[in-house]
Amino acid sequence: MNHPKLIEDEGFRRDLEVDERLEVQSAMRPRRVTRGETLIEQGASAESLFIVNFGLFEVRDALDDRVFGEIVAGQFIGEIGFFADERRSASVVAARDSEVLEINKAEFDALAARVPKIQRAVTRSLAKRLVARFNQFERIL
Repeated sequence: MNHPKLIEDEGFRRDLEVDERLEVQSAMRPRRVTRGETLIEQGASAESLFIVNFGLFEVRDALDDRVFGEIVAGQFIGEIGFFADERRSASVVAARDSEVLEINKAEFDALAARVPKIQRAVTRSLAKRLVARFNQFERIL
């Protein structure tokens, strides 16, 4: 089977063993996104989780198209709605030609059953991202 090439040792994957990384790799589907293409529409249902394999994405408010964040290789896209079972909180647009790895909820649950360590790795990665956002906000004040 031809698997998508993963960025080595990025994001949550650094907390996983090599065989666990390969299991994650085999569960995800690569998806090319061209510059200017919207990957996520604000308000849409959150059926999939994405990880940036390469490229750059902008997080935008759909009402005024204001950019309020960037997402780079190894980071999650759509994790808030996906894990909170909520609608998408923002739109996400490719700032350049990019590739994401995609997994839906049923596939993620099956993956978590095979690789239990993934839950902790994902939680740790999201917590680190939250701390970085908080520190960024704190510097602004």
